[in-house]
Amino acid sequence: MNLPTEDENVFETTNESFATSVQREVQTPEGQEALRTQLGPLGQKFIGAVIRGDKDIDNVYGVYLSNDGMKFGCKPFDVDHEDHIILDSVRYKGTPGLYELVFKRIPDDIVYTDDGLEKYRSMLLVTNAYRRDHSARG
Repeated sequence: MNLPTEDENVFETTNESFATSVQREVQTPEGQEALRTQLGPLGQKFIGAVIRGDKDIDNVYGVYLSNDGMKFGCKPFDVDHEDHIILDSVRYKGTPGLYELVFKRIPDDIVYTDDGLEKYRSMLLVTNAYRRDHSARG
């Protein structure tokens, strides 16, 4: 049996999910500061709501935490410090209305525009978010 020497790094593993580890991490002052510095105002508000598990977030058709990170349907989901939404290598200009549509269970129709609704529709089609198990055959 080979035991690690002093020069080797030994890492402890846990069985917690990615979502659980992210939720735990953002409760620390360092995690909250990382959210503030890496995300714009819309990203801070809505990504924070997903991480906290807020009840008004759409967990069926919207963004969710998986073991592979944040996802929207079957695609990786990201936002940048300028609040752009990055989905399937496409960068969408983040507006309050588009964020409302992507994240909220019941979006406020006063906030989003027809243009935002059209962008959201194309995002749903690209991600298969509206299909069972986000499968193209769903």
